[in-house]
Amino acid sequence: MTFPTRATAAENARDQASIGLGGDAVDSIARILDRPPALAGEALRSETRLTTRWSHGALHDSLPGLSSHVVMTYYGADQEISWRCGGRRRISRTRPGTITLIPEGHDGRWDIAGPIEVSHVYFPQERLQASADLLAGGKRVELIGRVGFEDPSAARILELLSREARLDDPSSRLFVEQAIDLLCLQLVRGHSSFGALTVEEPRGGLADWQTRDRLYARAS
Repeated sequence: MTFPTRATAAENARDQASIGLGGDAVDSIARILDRPPALAGEALRSETRLTTRWSHGALHDSLPGLSSHVVMTYYGADQEISWRCGGRRRISRTRPGTITLIPEGHDGRWDIAGPIEVSHVYFPQERLQASADLLAGGKRVELIGRVGFEDPSAARILELLSREARLDDPSSRLFVEQAIDLLCLQLVRGHSSFGALTVEEPRGGLADWQTRDRLYARAS
């Protein structure tokens, strides 16, 4: 599902004036968490930023539209998570093997029931589009907002990136840059206007969180 709410012109102007796209997104998220993102090293190509794995507490706050895309995955015990944006609400759980994807400019209310362990990647449209051009023939690709969405491939790449983010050597940086391009390619293939994965319904019916997800979507 694509969330329609976009950042205002004033917010976009502010973002363009900030130092580095990724930095502004990191600062915005840091303001609503009890522990800020655990950034690793210097900015990568196109001002892409990584975090190592870190933990933060429950969250009940609003996040303004960001100046870059943010994708994250989860580790350890899961919690209920919801995102209310543009009059719609999505509910899921922060299970390992799932991702949450916040496209640039999309705001909303976030609620996470309890503490979680997580890692993030912050990257601009420029970097995404470079990978998208290989598939979309130069057409602009828009990402789809996701909340606790099952994608083991993207989650695994994010886990690898969180590990490599702790290292400081040329070979690690080369690996990281290539892995980010692979991550962008997976997001284009499965979470964008070019291609979108769907949730497979388990045999024997839906889990409780999936039922709530669909009910909220239908009610909006």
